Amino acid sequence: MIDLHAHILPGVDDGPKTLEESIAMLYQAQADGIHTIVATPHTLNGVYTNTPETIAQKIDQLHDEMKKNDISISVCPGMEIHICEDLHSRIENKSLIAINNTRYVLIELPAPLIPPQFKDIVFQLRLKGYYPILAHPERNFAVQKDPDIVYDFIEWGVFMQLTAVSVTGFFGGRIKKLCKNMLQNRQVHFLASDAHSPDNRPPVLSDAYFKCEKILNDQKEAHALIESNPKKVLENKPIEVNEPIRKKKWFRLF
Repeated sequence: MIDLHAHILPGVDDGPKTLEESIAMLYQAQADGIHTIVATPHTLNGVYTNTPETIAQKIDQLHDEMKKNDISISVCPGMEIHICEDLHSRIENKSLIAINNTRYVLIELPAPLIPPQFKDIVFQLRLKGYYPILAHPERNFAVQKDPDIVYDFIEWGVFMQLTAVSVTGFFGGRIKKLCKNMLQNRQVHFLASDAHSPDNRPPVLSDAYFKCEKILNDQKEAHALIESNPKKVLENKPIEVNEPIRKKKWFRLF
């Protein structure tokens, strides 16, 4: 399995604080069957502003420690980027990085709302040849209030990435149900751990994968969320996705 979104680097954001914690998380990931993790520390979210240089240094440090601990996972560079109006320009001038330095960009919205400029930011990214992947849309309050807005995001060219523990119920029944509906509507393209610690939010995908397989009733579709689609991202290849299913709404006439 490939985990496209994990806070695995020590001391750079609200993920692991120490190198020992990072190694503990990597042991968990390896035991779960994850062979590749993209390190995606927060940046531009008002608290953390990580640089490509910092991330590269931390990954090198982590790889050195992994060799000592017989951990064979591949760790790739990335960022979880809070949306901003000049996002495409910052990627082009290399102050921000896409996933594994490809054309795929992991972005996040502010939790309470969807900023009015979001559509234009997506348009500019697509115009410059980038493919935005929206992290945990199920945890955005506006999406929870109006789930149909996800259809618009996908129409604009945004890929959807659910958090594994959202699918299994860690964030509560409402979010779990929203994840189920998004999966049934074929609105999900990736499943990732969004791991933050070895105890509270570990890098584990298998439980959610089996849940997705059951919801989708299709092993191949579920597998695409944690292997074939992420693999194409890392290789900078196009992803073929199913057309979302729009459920009919029935209105009673009086």
